[in-house]
Amino acid sequence: MKARFIRGWLALGGLGGCVVPEPARPHVQAGRSHTCASDREGALWCWGAGDGTSESGWFDYGQASPPAGRRSAFEVGADHTCWLDEVGAVGCVGGDQPVAGIPSGDGYVGLSAGGWHTCAWRADRVPICWGNPNGDDPQARFDLTTPPSGPFEVMDGGGWHHCALKPDLSLTCWGYAEDGQLDAPLGAFVAVSAGERQTCALDPKGEVTCWGSTGGNPPPGPFVAVSAGGAHACALRESGDAACWGSNDDGQAAPPTELFVELSAGWDHTCGVTVAGGIRCWGRSDYGQTEVPPEVGAW
Repeated sequence: MKARFIRGWLALGGLGGCVVPEPARPHVQAGRSHTCASDREGALWCWGAGDGTSESGWFDYGQASPPAGRRSAFEVGADHTCWLDEVGAVGCVGGDQPVAGIPSGDGYVGLSAGGWHTCAWRADRVPICWGNPNGDDPQARFDLTTPPSGPFEVMDGGGWHHCALKPDLSLTCWGYAEDGQLDAPLGAFVAVSAGERQTCALDPKGEVTCWGSTGGNPPPGPFVAVSAGGAHACALRESGDAACWGSNDDGQAAPPTELFVELSAGWDHTCGVTVAGGIRCWGRSDYGQTEVPPEVGAW
């Protein structure tokens, strides 16, 4: 649910295109009911459902309780969290199905987590995927753990689907299709973000296009990043101003008046990295997913 960029394009607000985060700057990802962020040293912090507190209740799968260690990248799914360590080995915590079949070995350079599945790739940019092949619907007739043939410039996972940019910068999507989230438009794009049941992409002029169950239309650009969430989405201008649209039942589409360098729209909440490096979250917080730990908010 965080924008993925091609290499060499605008780094502001995304992963700079190479997918492995720049460790000198904090990064954040909002999931369904938990949130994770990495600090400047690559340490991973998570809060919300699965962080081991009593407030997490029955929804505690351990998804917000990763072991200590430095991470070169991380990804947040619905009920799980995955990461790459300093040598590119994959680790995950969370529900049983999303973490089943984690690939062994090291040398991975990128990750992309969907709702209940995750993909990783090495320098050849050909993905290997694992987890629940049908999202959380055993009757679904698709297999998210068997992606189309790569390589891909970038990939991003949604709730029950995945989208990617091909080397020619065209889009391809696969998985659950009943909400139109696979109906990718024609043309060239530089970033893509898959939400719960929607997808958004950014063209070379900085204009956002969304399809599927979007809940609203994006404002005119130009933007430098976009992040699709549950029924809302947010985009970032070069000035650092955040613009959000769609469902705002929990305030998830009402960003604070701060300047950001990165945004991540979750299912019903949104988080961002401020220009000063701190983490801010807003929206639904029934499991504490927007309650940023004081030490993290002050980075």
